[in-house]
Amino acid sequence: MHTLLRLSLAVAFLWAGHLQAFTPLLPLPPQNPDAAVKLPPLNAKDTYAPSPDQAPAGPRGKSFNFTWDKSLIFPGTETNVGVHIPAQYHPDKPACLYIIFDTWDWMQDRTIIDNLIHKGEMPVTIIVSINGGQVFKDPKDAKPRRQARLNRSYSYTTVNDNMARFILEEVLLEVERRKTPDGQPINISKNPNDRAIGGVSSGACNAFTVAWERPDAFSRVFCSIGSWAINGGEKYPILIRKTEPKKLRVFLEDGTNSTWDSMFGIWLWTNQNMESALSFAGYEVEHVWGEHGHGSYLAKVVLGDIYRWLWKDWPNPVKAGTSQNAMLQKILVPNEEWRELQLGANQVPGVLAPHPQGGFYFTDTVARTVCYIDKLDEPYIRVFLRNVPAISGMAFGADGTLYTVQPEERKVIAYDTSGAPKTIATGIRGKDITISNDGMIYVTEPDKIWLIKPGAKPVIVDTGILAVSGVAISPDKGRLVAAESSSRSVFDFVLQPDGTLTHKARYYWLHITDIPSNAGAQEVCYDKKGNLYVATRLGIQVCDRMGRVCAILPLPPVHGSAKSLCFAGRNFETMVATDGQHIFLRKLGLAGYSQWATPFVLQPENNPWETDNL
Repeated sequence: MHTLLRLSLAVAFLWAGHLQAFTPLLPLPPQNPDAAVKLPPLNAKDTYAPSPDQAPAGPRGKSFNFTWDKSLIFPGTETNVGVHIPAQYHPDKPACLYIIFDTWDWMQDRTIIDNLIHKGEMPVTIIVSINGGQVFKDPKDAKPRRQARLNRSYSYTTVNDNMARFILEEVLLEVERRKTPDGQPINISKNPNDRAIGGVSSGACNAFTVAWERPDAFSRVFCSIGSWAINGGEKYPILIRKTEPKKLRVFLEDGTNSTWDSMFGIWLWTNQNMESALSFAGYEVEHVWGEHGHGSYLAKVVLGDIYRWLWKDWPNPVKAGTSQNAMLQKILVPNEEWRELQLGANQVPGVLAPHPQGGFYFTDTVARTVCYIDKLDEPYIRVFLRNVPAISGMAFGADGTLYTVQPEERKVIAYDTSGAPKTIATGIRGKDITISNDGMIYVTEPDKIWLIKPGAKPVIVDTGILAVSGVAISPDKGRLVAAESSSRSVFDFVLQPDGTLTHKARYYWLHITDIPSNAGAQEVCYDKKGNLYVATRLGIQVCDRMGRVCAILPLPPVHGSAKSLCFAGRNFETMVATDGQHIFLRKLGLAGYSQWATPFVLQPENNPWETDNL
């Protein structure tokens, strides 16, 4: 009976999907009467009534164009750039900025923005339009130029920081090197609260990606008929729900038949999914869904209201919201943000290790020293070791002995509290290290895991993990995990009483970056609830006991990625992390578990999904 019911439901879903593919018009959800932007009425020809914001009013700004063809980020690409200077601009005061992808005339941006500035409904804003660019054959080639390589999908819909860097490191610098049509210097505000970014279709995905990657540079985002399901944008709803909210305000617009190829799905649904994710994550988000296809029909007539909403309350800053994500609510402390430790001149941090007394140690990769901080509330950096070989991993024993992995020397060296060294093992080109409360030492190497028992020779307990990096033991001492930096996996083992490892599994599934296409997982550690924290390219990914990423904590922009991490502090409630250039500290709501501590039984979580009955 159950099998027949399931089969009937499956057939029904497939048939419904088949019918939906040929449905000319999708039903729209009911519009919120209190929405900031309301749909204009349809006229007799089923087109939207024009907005009065499109009629010129007040002084018009002036525009100029140039071609940027010296990019190092998109080599060989010729990109058309347009710049519009409002009539009210004066170089003595930095102007706000609006980046728009493709061209500004697709929805009459210049006229509408000029009108809003004239009415005082928008700050003085310089518009910079950027198209996708194209690569031609080398003009020095004897053959004439042939078909260009169009960069639209490559540069617009891939979810990485290339376009953000292209704008911030190249295009805007070139814009500010030029003059206005009246011969004045161009002065653009660097404050993210003064900057907006928008686009249409692939450009909408591009606009969101730039702001997502660089919330320190843009805080207001407009996405019209966004095409999210081309080169990776479909990942955003998941990432938004898991990632700590960023300081962004987002407006979404789309229509019932917004698609141009059915293989990419129904884009109205993807935009509604984006709004659902943004709302769940606490973002300030608005939308308007209309009855139109994949074009700017609706955006043209509500654009003035959209810009009014994006810039409302300016210059008050856009704030990050509060996510409904249960894991984020557990681990984040209200009003606690990352704070940067002030390092000494030329100090470059490497790896971190928590001290049993609550402080933490870190390596200085340039000076070849090991430094430490006793008190996190009064951070003062002291030097513990000088002129030591490169250290790739550190861990303390319960007695305060510091164990280090020194790959260049192919040794594991321990230092007592006075700094006196003792060789523990040789012939191991190790990466990371952890020590259990009974003195069992585990060291990772690029393709193996070593076990060093007290008084015994090292033995290999696992092989085959590619680029194995971080290693940690669970609070109940029942599991050992090892990260694989070249993939998206963290491996899980059952830890046997004799220290051997069994039942190996790719248990933890991490989110990856677009370039390079792996998580880049480095060090790992546990909290006292058994959640796993992994230093990755996306930041610190927090996994529950079933191996699922439930939260992502990026390090402060522009840094983002994490390379080493640990819990420290009096009660081990402070997360310490480094991106390889800076050290950041943040108090969390869950305390960390220290590997030298006495194991304890993990209590069942109040989680309906944590069961083997599913």
